[in-house]
Amino acid sequence: MLKFVDPKIGYVYYIAVDAKYRGMKIGSRLLDFSLSYFSNLATDTVYASLTSDHGDESKFLFLSKGFKLTNFAEVAKRFGRLRAVNLYRKMLVVSGETVAYKDLITALV
Repeated sequence: MLKFVDPKIGYVYYIAVDAKYRGMKIGSRLLDFSLSYFSNLATDTVYASLTSDHGDESKFLFLSKGFKLTNFAEVAKRFGRLRAVNLYRKMLVVSGETVAYKDLITALV
């Protein structure tokens, strides 16, 4: 499940693979498709909130695709506190979830 939480900020809301199909790289392909989808729409950054309900499988998946772990303070520093509150509200981040992000557009030097 994918959505935009801001005009240039995408959000991977949910990726799920039935237990009997795990270990077949299906989640990896779904995440690759998600990143490609957002990239094609000129999205600057993609966020995801990760749970530990199934161990750290989702954390390892997102980190393997270049996502970086972050927290509210870092998001507020990047976008301002009010915008960060709004982003977290739209992402439906709940206590115990870890937030990760990936910049799709690199800054020109």
